[in-house]
Amino acid sequence: MGTRHSTPGATKALWLSTIAFTACFAVWTIFAIIGVQIKQDLGLSETEFGLLVGTPILTGSLSRIFLGVWAEQYGGRLVYVLTMLAAAAATFLLSYTTTYPWMLIAALGVGVAGGAFAVGITYVSQVNLDFKDDLRFKNMEGTILGGLLNASGLLDSQLKLNVTIPAQLAIGAYQALTDKLALVGTVNWQNWSKFGEPEIGVADSNTVTADLDYQDTYHAGLGVYYRVADPWLLMAGFGYDTSPTSSSKDRSPLLPLGAAFRYAAGVQYDWSKDLSLGAAYTLIDGGSSKINRSGGPLTGELKGEYDTNFIHAFNLNVVYRF
Repeated sequence: MGTRHSTPGATKALWLSTIAFTACFAVWTIFAIIGVQIKQDLGLSETEFGLLVGTPILTGSLSRIFLGVWAEQYGGRLVYVLTMLAAAAATFLLSYTTTYPWMLIAALGVGVAGGAFAVGITYVSQVNLDFKDDLRFKNMEGTILGGLLNASGLLDSQLKLNVTIPAQLAIGAYQALTDKLALVGTVNWQNWSKFGEPEIGVADSNTVTADLDYQDTYHAGLGVYYRVADPWLLMAGFGYDTSPTSSSKDRSPLLPLGAAFRYAAGVQYDWSKDLSLGAAYTLIDGGSSKINRSGGPLTGELKGEYDTNFIHAFNLNVVYRF
C-alpha cells in the first residue's frame, strides 16, 4: 500500500519558508515603497525611475531559473540561505548608495530576493512516497532456505520502499498568430536521477539504496491551439523526451524507459467566461526500449526488446476561473 509521507520537519520548513517569502517579497519590491523619495532626492526622470523600479523585477525573473535548478542539485536549504544572505547584503549596501549608477547596481542585487520564490517552492514541496507490504513465502517449512530466511529475519517480514518523486522545472511560451490560431511551446527538465535511487528496507535491517543509474531527462514540446468557433477550442501537439537511461545495459525490465515521442490532441468547451470543460488523448511511443543486461551466475543475462511500447493517456479536466 502506498502512502504520502512528508519529510521530517516539513511543517517547520513550511512556516519558515512562508515568513521568508514575505521578507523576500518586501525586499524585492522595496523601490515601490522608497522609490518616490529616491526620485525626488536624485532628480530622476520618468525613464530613469522606471528603469530603477524594473531592474529588481528583471533580476528576480531571470534568477529563478538558475536558483530552481541549483536548489535541486545542492539542496533547497543551502541555496535558500545563500540567496537571502545575498539579498540582505544588497539591501544593506543600498543604504550607503547616493548616486543613480550605484542605485542600479544595488537594484540588481536586491532583485535576487525575487528568485527566492523558485527556491522556496522547490524545497517545501519535497515529497516522498512510502510503500509497505509483507513478505510471504509458501512451502518453506523444513527447508534449508526457509531456515536461512527465518534466521536472518526475512521470513514473513515487512518490506519497505521509499521513492522520491522527481522534481521538474518547466518553461513555456505562447504566441498568438491570429485571433483563432496560436502556437505554444514548452521545455521541461525532470530530476529522474533522484527517482532512480529508491531506498529499500526489510524488517528492522539496515536500508539499502538501489542505484538504477537513471539520469535527468529533458522534454521539448510544440503545440497549436485553434479556435474553430466560440465556444470550441481544438488542441494538438507533439513532444520528445530524452531517455533516463544511457544505454540498453542500464535499462531495467521493471520500468523499460527510453527516448519517447508524445502525440496529443484535445478539445475544450468554454461553458462560460469562468468555466471550461476539456478532454484530451495522448499517445506515448516508448520505442523498442532494448534491454541487454548482464548478470551473475544466479541471475544470468537478459536480452530483448519491446515490440509495442505504447502508453495511452486519457484526460478530462474542469477549469474554473476566479
